[in-house]
Amino acid sequence: MKSEVSLVLAVGLLLSLPGMVHEGFASPAEAAAANGQDVLERVLAEFYPLANIPRKSHHEEKISAYLVSWAEKFRLKFLKDKSNNVVIEVPATRGMENKPLVILQAHSDMVCVAADGVRFDPLADPIKVLRDDKARTLKADGTSLGADDGIGVAMALFVANPENKIDHGPLRLIITTNEEDGMTGAANLDTRHLEGKYLVNLDNEVVGQFINSCAGGYKYIFTDKVERVAPKKDLALEISLAGLLGGHSGMEINKGHANAVSILANLLNAVHAAGIEFELASFEGGTAANAIPAKSATLLVLDSRDRTSFEKVFNSYKGKFERSYGGIEKNGKLAFSKTALPKDVAEPKTGYRFISLLASIQTGVGTMSQVVKDLVESSSNTGIVALGGDSASVTIFARSSEDYHLERYTQNYNALAALTDYKLETIFMGPPWPAVKENKLAETLATEYQSLSGKPAEVLAIHAGLECAYWAQKNPGLSLISIGPELHNVHSPNETLALDSIAPTVDLLVAAMKKLN
Repeated sequence: MKSEVSLVLAVGLLLSLPGMVHEGFASPAEAAAANGQDVLERVLAEFYPLANIPRKSHHEEKISAYLVSWAEKFRLKFLKDKSNNVVIEVPATRGMENKPLVILQAHSDMVCVAADGVRFDPLADPIKVLRDDKARTLKADGTSLGADDGIGVAMALFVANPENKIDHGPLRLIITTNEEDGMTGAANLDTRHLEGKYLVNLDNEVVGQFINSCAGGYKYIFTDKVERVAPKKDLALEISLAGLLGGHSGMEINKGHANAVSILANLLNAVHAAGIEFELASFEGGTAANAIPAKSATLLVLDSRDRTSFEKVFNSYKGKFERSYGGIEKNGKLAFSKTALPKDVAEPKTGYRFISLLASIQTGVGTMSQVVKDLVESSSNTGIVALGGDSASVTIFARSSEDYHLERYTQNYNALAALTDYKLETIFMGPPWPAVKENKLAETLATEYQSLSGKPAEVLAIHAGLECAYWAQKNPGLSLISIGPELHNVHSPNETLALDSIAPTVDLLVAAMKKLN
């Protein structure tokens, strides 16, 4: 009986909070601020089912089916296109019918990365979410979390969910596919779904930061056939570099994180330059084109009489690596060990050509913007490499906010392919999104953020790709902005979502939508 009385009192207190009534939020901004924990739990209630559904890029069938079932549950009109994009129409709440249509947009796919020693099948295994209420964070158990951009999807669903009684004008939810590996969902979306005045992209990672411009990019894939022969030398060594930070190849390319593939390739290049001949059996590293490789490993065979010379080169290189990156890559471990002799290796010239290619590729920041302070203008990242069996491949992701540098990367890599006799496939990953002088949506959000937080907002460009670049092309009249809660170390097993940033972001979004006309 006592617990029942307490429950009644608690409900009464909840309904007496400022801005709250039985039929909905009279003031969504005030309600979210007064009851931020409730908003958090409701957003996470939308996020957890997403985490249970494997959604690696190019494999979004299950998550798209879930979004369709979500729309059917609330009897909302929806459309799923051939790219598995899902568009959901949400009617305005009572009294908000005359407000302009606002499009809330996020992407359903995620970069799937696992830590060393963690068994994870990105096509079958759910994400094991770890919530730390003391640290106020959400992480995953040994893998990437997928809050990029699962939390964006969850926030859109929260606002649209009729059970949450959020006051809003007409909404359209656009949940796209394959944002992380080509933006083909955005590229293939029918332009008619972008009719309107305002679109909020929910794929940013810093609270109080509103993105109004981004970089475009290309993916370059070098491939070659590998002839396998029996090893002629007698000492097999496995060399590995692991424990690096990795991270997003756009947002974190300027943070000094080591690229495991490039480091290991340069080590082998140093071994060869020292006159030590070896036979390359395998080389692998990286998990995604747009993620900085956190680990890499190779198996090579050399003459046992060269072991002392090899160790001298290895130890010298290891010392240089630790001096150069020790302050950043505190957990990086470069090591080698003797292993069983492989049954075959790459034909020697083929192996050396592969290492020369890797060592020749520029990885990291190319140029800094001359217009925007501290903005990376162009960069290149060696993301995935593999030599094994009868093939070799190297995948690179280059970005730039200026077409000139993308053209320069393309010319350079074409020349490199010709010099190394590799085949090269060039894939357009998305256009740049240039900033505009007048952005009503950005102005409204900045004003509301100042009002709610007491802090000035930051409107800026980023060195990463956003689907907004396609929306700007398809409907030049759209007012566009990208916002989101606080995320760290995306595209890595250390991906972290700050719980206390979720409710304020939703609060801001709902408050701003009420001011738009």
